[in-house]
Amino acid sequence: MSDQVSAIAVGAPSGVVRSRTRSAGIAVSIAVAAILLTIIYWIPFKWMLIGWEAADSYFSHGYLIPPIVITMFWIKRRAFLAAPQSSSVSGYFLLVATCVVLLLGDFLGFMVIQQLTFIPVLAALGLIFFGAERVKAVWFPITFLLAMIPLPGSVTQSVALNLKLFATGMAVRATQLVGLPMRQE
Repeated sequence: MSDQVSAIAVGAPSGVVRSRTRSAGIAVSIAVAAILLTIIYWIPFKWMLIGWEAADSYFSHGYLIPPIVITMFWIKRRAFLAAPQSSSVSGYFLLVATCVVLLLGDFLGFMVIQQLTFIPVLAALGLIFFGAERVKAVWFPITFLLAMIPLPGSVTQSVALNLKLFATGMAVRATQLVGLPMRQE
């Protein structure tokens, strides 16, 4: 009885105090992780911005992706909060593996590899802080972040050429179907 009286006198039950302390600890951990991510990914993000702003870029939509992802998170927030919260050991393995790939990308000088590792790092941190069930609730917004990463010019030019050839071939076939003579060169 005296424990209940002292907890009431302070203003909150002891379980609520422990819950607030744990939530504060998680918030501090997330803040530290956000600062570290900013430091680690500063240069890859700068190159991502350069890719978005390039005159001949196919990725000028990159600026729209983060606000869209935030909106998707907001829409999924109830499902995220309803899922049980538990730390997942697999998050640590994913984080270590992704950091190895990040270092390999840095060593080899492939900026796109460094940029691509951002998404698995976010998933790994989600697994560590919130657990697999909560990460499953927001898997699509996390994966949608891939749309903001500019691919190398050699890849986009190759794909663009093949799409142009395909479109030209379809146009030639369509005009031949209506009886107009046309051939692709």
